[in-house]
Amino acid sequence: MGLPGSGKTTIGNALASQLNLQFVDLDAEIEKNAGESIASIFSKKGEDHFREIEKKELEKWCTGADSFVMATGGGTPCFYDNLSLMKLSGLTIFLDVPVQVIADRLRQTALEDRPLFARTSTEELESHLESLRSKRISFYHLAHHTVEGSEISISTLLQVIKTGTPR
Repeated sequence: MGLPGSGKTTIGNALASQLNLQFVDLDAEIEKNAGESIASIFSKKGEDHFREIEKKELEKWCTGADSFVMATGGGTPCFYDNLSLMKLSGLTIFLDVPVQVIADRLRQTALEDRPLFARTSTEELESHLESLRSKRISFYHLAHHTVEGSEISISTLLQVIKTGTPR
């Protein structure tokens, strides 16, 4: 878990490969099952509707028997009782990447495809991320583990999974 642009999908996919587990991108699963993009769901039906869909998809995965590595959406742990469900279902790791690094990454993407940033200029991006971080940090800090850094390696995550602490 972590802010949008913290590397959850990239790192999660690589971690799943290393662990020989299925990788699940929660946002991609929502889009696949809804038959439309998250941006479209937000614009047509609003964030509340999206969060309901997100909760149901998370429950489906967390109550299944298979092991997997999941990249949640940045807000997933902050709504309903999603974080408790995640923590009961497996190990949760907060990827704590500096806001400036995330802003630089997001500037390289299509912001209009990210509903929370669709109307954010590149100049406002860092302050918007800081605001989002301040609203969500109390949830993120409840993860089983926090890994901090600009570039989080798979070896660091494997170490955290194995021993509970980064090197």
